[in-house]
Amino acid sequence: MKGGYSAKLSVANTTEWGTDRRSALELLDDALNVRTPTVHDFDSKTERAVVNGPATEAVRDKQR
Repeated sequence: MKGGYSAKLSVANTTEWGTDRRSALELLDDALNVRTPTVHDFDSKTERAVVNGPATEAVRDKQR
């Protein structure tokens, strides 16, 4: 989903309606495309992406 420059950089996009890990525009895009947002972090020990539980829960709450 594309948004204007001011929409992408607005405080509401990353705090009120989104999180620091997923913006409101990304969450809206996920909702419109019937995707459940999940936040992954890279684990350098196993060299794999792992789910970040607290961040995932936060973005899912914001999407609801």
